Amino acid sequence: ISRWEAGEWESYSEAEGWQPLSDWFAQVGRSETDSRGNLWLSTSQDVRLFDGESWHIFTPEDMLMPPPEYEDTATEMVLQVLENDDVWVGSCYWGGPGPFGGAGVRWFDGESWLGVDSPIAEGCVTKIEEDSQGRVWIAMEDELWRYTPESGEWDQFQAPEPAEAQRYGFATEMVVDDEGVVWLILAECGGASCFGATVPYRVQEGEWEQFAERDDSGMPRLLLASDGDVWIFWAGGVSRIEAGEPALVTELFATHQAVDAGGNLWIVSGSEDEQVLWWAVDDG
Repeated sequence: ISRWEAGEWESYSEAEGWQPLSDWFAQVGRSETDSRGNLWLSTSQDVRLFDGESWHIFTPEDMLMPPPEYEDTATEMVLQVLENDDVWVGSCYWGGPGPFGGAGVRWFDGESWLGVDSPIAEGCVTKIEEDSQGRVWIAMEDELWRYTPESGEWDQFQAPEPAEAQRYGFATEMVVDDEGVVWLILAECGGASCFGATVPYRVQEGEWEQFAERDDSGMPRLLLASDGDVWIFWAGGVSRIEAGEPALVTELFATHQAVDAGGNLWIVSGSEDEQVLWWAVDDG
């Protein structure tokens, strides 16, 4: 791992405590920074903390997570650092058809890993987000959970049954807007795979509502802008959620997307041979 500092790259490797990823399918996941400037990084085999000088490794055993029940499954860790610097980690085990359960969620309060006795200590967790009230939202398989730190209460929101003769396997995307509305994209499972059609939902006051058509052209993506806008990216183009529904902004297919501090949307579109950077200008 390298960091750009004072006009040059500085690398932090095994001498600073970094451990190579051992499995061929191992990969680096999400990175987050806490209020003290520490870098948290999830990989497919552990969670890592860089304090500016050295790496500290938290294995699944350290986080009180059991090993996968089945062989030949790949582990994915999801990571979220809260405003109070608590670090939440979710686990999912993956095979060819889709998820094979997981070790649920654990969280680190700066001293200990907690959550082994929570109601979601087992299961495939794919998304973790914090809302503006400090509540933690966890997407686990076909369920949505909310944890309120002040009261210690857990609330469960079961996804509705899909219209087709399928089942919902997991959330591929989740964002929580400034009003506390949760926007999700759920993957349908059926037959031999969970990687077919997806259905977008919003959850408000505990009620699920489908806000766009079922999509079978790929995996749509969601993005929450700094100004509170929710964007959705799919094969048909780029849309912004307006009045609760997606409004098409461009038919460009975005291969990458980001929003800057001013709320401006940037996308990359094009083929492998020619990539073009676009900036969405608000005419209003």
